[in-house]
Amino acid sequence: MKAFWKSMTIWFNGVVGSLAMMLPDLMVQLPTMREYVPDDIYRWLFMVVVIGNVIIRARTTTAIGMRDA
Repeated sequence: MKAFWKSMTIWFNGVVGSLAMMLPDLMVQLPTMREYVPDDIYRWLFMVVVIGNVIIRARTTTAIGMRDA
């Protein structure tokens, strides 16, 4: 279980996933933010997830289950 806390992939996906979940509430609470957020924000967020995971995977040499905790 300790290996999961050290995983960059899990941290990255957790942060981006949390941002995606908070975005609708954030838009309601901060209406002035709407002019800065593009209409296709979820498409860009999805691209960040895919590209981020590819970069992290390219740097990772060992699976989480194979790591020493």
